[in-house]
Amino acid sequence: DMVKPVEIEKEIDIVIDDIVVHDEQVWLEINPNAQEAEAQMKQLAEAQLAAHTELLGPLDERAARRLALVANGVVQQYFERRDHSHERITEELEADIKRKVEAGEMPREHARHAIAGLQRNLIDLPNTLDLTKDRLYQQAIKDVLSEEKFEMYNAYQAERAAFVQQVLRDVAVACLDTQLLLDDAQRQHLKAATAGFVDVPFDNERSGVFMIFQLFRRARNFDILTPWQQAEFERTFGPIVWGPNR
Repeated sequence: DMVKPVEIEKEIDIVIDDIVVHDEQVWLEINPNAQEAEAQMKQLAEAQLAAHTELLGPLDERAARRLALVANGVVQQYFERRDHSHERITEELEADIKRKVEAGEMPREHARHAIAGLQRNLIDLPNTLDLTKDRLYQQAIKDVLSEEKFEMYNAYQAERAAFVQQVLRDVAVACLDTQLLLDDAQRQHLKAATAGFVDVPFDNERSGVFMIFQLFRRARNFDILTPWQQAEFERTFGPIVWGPNR
């Protein structure tokens, strides 16, 4: 089995009840650019795996061919699962929209725009899954490398992961520094606090927010922050980690 795919439901933010109709343009069909966009996403995923393979160093023809075949299969399976998730999400939300229309809770024109917004969100959904960590791909790497080279590869991956996590921690502190105008002692105190954070996958979008969430849970009660900083912290970062419906 592959690593768990991105939970697409959590990546979509569509507020059906608050649809705003700006004009009469209605988008009821799938964007004609959808296929082109998906093709580009597949190319990016394939390029990511190809670049990762190059980090392994020179490979013989057999090893290179095997990794290429596995990489192609990993990408194909991911997008097949992604498409299936899109279909299920579309069916569920369209059924909910239909129910609202029939119950008189939503005007038909708003419903048409809600469906259009749903399609746009699905088309624009970013591909944030790191396919280089897929189990099948990692097993193929292990099979084609010698034991010594595989140990070196794992060491490099661990070093890279540690670097990424430290960057995320630094970004979390920098966000607070920008908003709260920390002094040197406060900055060092918060940097030390991030040392015990739970590592999170780097997905270019939500990792930083999760780091802020962890810092939020700790820094809310930090005596080192002034009353103004405490209040500003709550006001600025609370909505990020609580969500709008808390």
